[in-house]
Amino acid sequence: MGSDLQVPGWPLVTIVLDADGTAQVDGNPVAVPPGGEARPAAFAHAVATAERIGRPVRVKLTDTDGAEWVLAAHPDGDETTLEKPPSSRRRAAKQKQKAPKAPKPPKPTKESRAKSAPQSQTPPPEPAGSPTRLEDLPTVVESQVQPPTARPTAPLTTPAAALPPETTPLAAAIEAGDWITVAAQLKLLKADPRQTDRVAELEAQLAAVRGDIAAATVQYTALALARSQAVGPAHPSTHHAADRAHDLWNRITDPQQALEAGRALLHLRQLVPPTDPTSLVQLRLRLARLHVS
Repeated sequence: MGSDLQVPGWPLVTIVLDADGTAQVDGNPVAVPPGGEARPAAFAHAVATAERIGRPVRVKLTDTDGAEWVLAAHPDGDETTLEKPPSSRRRAAKQKQKAPKAPKPPKPTKESRAKSAPQSQTPPPEPAGSPTRLEDLPTVVESQVQPPTARPTAPLTTPAAALPPETTPLAAAIEAGDWITVAAQLKLLKADPRQTDRVAELEAQLAAVRGDIAAATVQYTALALARSQAVGPAHPSTHHAADRAHDLWNRITDPQQALEAGRALLHLRQLVPPTDPTSLVQLRLRLARLHVS
């Protein structure tokens, strides 16, 4: 595979390799066969995604020393390195792992223990004037209490659907059609691996708004395939993404783009059939005309 191969940003498969020999794919633990290694077992999931879509997919791999790699998984099982981690980041991660532990204090000798041992069990007398009753304790004046130090607000990590609409800038921006704000909020969501599905849908919406109908069709098709695997082909969210991909595909005017996107869409529609069977027949007929043209 050439190093200049363009791999779309969605779907993005995230792989995290742990120091204990385990791995996670998209936040889910991966079963490693006895005697096997975690990395090939995790990368096989990315290859399976590439096989379903019919093209290479982007992979973000974090290895055991904290370095992040951007790879491409191909349907035939090949692996391509798209971005290498900065060497300074890898060195810092290794130094952090190998940081020396604080030395333990020396154990006291028998002589020092004898000197520090109390001579009697009689408690020492309380100093004069110390309060012994609750009513004798001094009253704390409210103005003397120091306010807590304000902490910086953490980036948005809660799914937008779990927040009230009026408190979600992303939901408000989508409702108002403010796609510039949506793009800014999208950067915050990408930092949370739990928001992969939400990020994919927003990227597909933005592609459609920009007028890149072919890219939006491919992204909605990949989103529907991912949801079919995660929540099942009969789930309403899976059908929503599949119907959106089908509608956008009908609007592609470039024959070559329509042919490439239509092949993946036909595979999707075999897993997630449309409500109207005639639309599947029309999909096959248009693909046949594009193939012979």
